[in-house]
Amino acid sequence: MAADPDSKMVFTIQEYLSGACLPTFRRSTTRCLTTASRLRALTWPEYPELQRPHGARPLKEVERSPNIKFTALAEAYFSSLQPAELNASDYIDKECPLRLASPRYVTYETDDVWFFKNIDNEQMFVTLVQEYVLNTVSESLRAIRRHALDSPEAAALRFQNVSRLCTAHHARWDIFALPGTPERQFPFFIFLVSPEEFGIQDMMDFTEPCWFENASGNKLNKPSDMYQTLWAVISDTCKGHGRFFAVTNYVQWTFAGTMAYTTYAFETTLMKSDGTSTTPLNLGFNTIQMLTFWIQHALKHSQAG
Repeated sequence: MAADPDSKMVFTIQEYLSGACLPTFRRSTTRCLTTASRLRALTWPEYPELQRPHGARPLKEVERSPNIKFTALAEAYFSSLQPAELNASDYIDKECPLRLASPRYVTYETDDVWFFKNIDNEQMFVTLVQEYVLNTVSESLRAIRRHALDSPEAAALRFQNVSRLCTAHHARWDIFALPGTPERQFPFFIFLVSPEEFGIQDMMDFTEPCWFENASGNKLNKPSDMYQTLWAVISDTCKGHGRFFAVTNYVQWTFAGTMAYTTYAFETTLMKSDGTSTTPLNLGFNTIQMLTFWIQHALKHSQAG
């Protein structure tokens, strides 16, 4: 990762975030990301470990919040921020955590591009998301909240892989969380599923309003499809921790809360190898900006539940 040769040495995190894009990626020997993500995923297996007795999962229905409401909140948040300046000299002798390319500020080096073209297993995909996407968001939050680089407050904003919280065997998902504090552990979660396991239409279906309660009980206690399975995992993971989270298949993001609502699936702004982006902004914001806002919202309003 290198600073753009024409970039300013001092810039605001708001300027950087406004141009930040996720890199497109592919397997070295298979189809590209956009092709793979448009296929319907195969049916997920049943997970006996996720079955629960009656009443164990109280979530009865999920509503979809209007996107215009979500983006209005994001706009109000970013408008209220004072400029948070970053200086390249802050990272002398340290690897800059801002790993996502943003025109005029950060560009990809040759080894980055090679890595994006050879995401050949699940661990490499997880590494891509954690090291490039989540580390960038964590550093952005640190700058916005004006914490010192090596402070305990900054450490509390670095995502950890907490997939161990769900014991399903051969799970299709990974779970990340902010560590939080001893008093408020895991205030925010991100549930990640590969676009090959959860395609674009799958994500669209996941964000549809749904009802789990029927005459025979709550379907989440014995999930029978991928959507019920994912909601069961979310319900179990968030219980007793933060009530705000995001779900992503990399090419789409939805922002939600355990008060039983989710946004429509926003398309990710992806950067191609030629430096152009693949999708327009979503109502004025890219997904990295929206994720940063939603985490800030969670840190301000989250409570155990």
